[in-house]
Amino acid sequence: MKKFFAALFVVASIAAVSCNKDDKGGSTKEPGGIDTSLPAALQHSAFIPVVLDGTSFESIKDKVVVDLRVDDKTNYLWVWEGTYTGGAGEGLNFFGNTEGYVDLLVGTGGWSGAGFCVYTSYPVEKPEFVAEVNPFEKINGSIGADPSNWVFHLAYKGEARVAHIIGVGFGGKEYKFAIGEGSLADAGITYNAIAPVSGEFEAGEWMEYEIPATEFGFDFTSKGSANGTNVVFLLSGGVTGTEIKLDAVYYYKK
Repeated sequence: MKKFFAALFVVASIAAVSCNKDDKGGSTKEPGGIDTSLPAALQHSAFIPVVLDGTSFESIKDKVVVDLRVDDKTNYLWVWEGTYTGGAGEGLNFFGNTEGYVDLLVGTGGWSGAGFCVYTSYPVEKPEFVAEVNPFEKINGSIGADPSNWVFHLAYKGEARVAHIIGVGFGGKEYKFAIGEGSLADAGITYNAIAPVSGEFEAGEWMEYEIPATEFGFDFTSKGSANGTNVVFLLSGGVTGTEIKLDAVYYYKK
């Protein structure tokens, strides 16, 4: 990937409402501690979030191994050379509240790229940094111990016949796949969109995608890099105005 150039994180309206609940209200927990009143995508035993709204985060915070959401301290959303601009972020997010999601539009540069980059410390341009706990240490002790129990999850909403490439990175390796509908090429390789969890892509609706962590072939015991690790990155081609809406990006433990 290219050098990082600019940071951008896009959210929709700031008014927060609760996640979708069942009609009974209150908390309904199974013996294993799973709250069955939560949306199905949040009914798991552990999480490593990259994109997740505050209300949903609060509902599973006791199960968060490490928070990799954008904080502009060690976790950033970097946009390469201004190749994306911010979208309007209209409507409800994947979990049905108004706290927002990532909404990016391809600019006029003829290509696009952005990455959720996690550092083991503040970037070198921040000399005031005081050492904190390396976020990768907690990943080493969780998903690194047994990736077979973990799944990568994301939600996407987009138009018909539009595909985007999603990349995930760890331990110096990258894995790419396409979402949406159709295909998109990068570096001479064409990626065909994988099927969403529902089995069929539906334009204009939030679609879930899941991939077992073992499919990536990563060494999740990596200590990360002071120069930053793109734990998730995006490529949407070069057609100006192409839009990618992402939410609920995280690893979860079954």
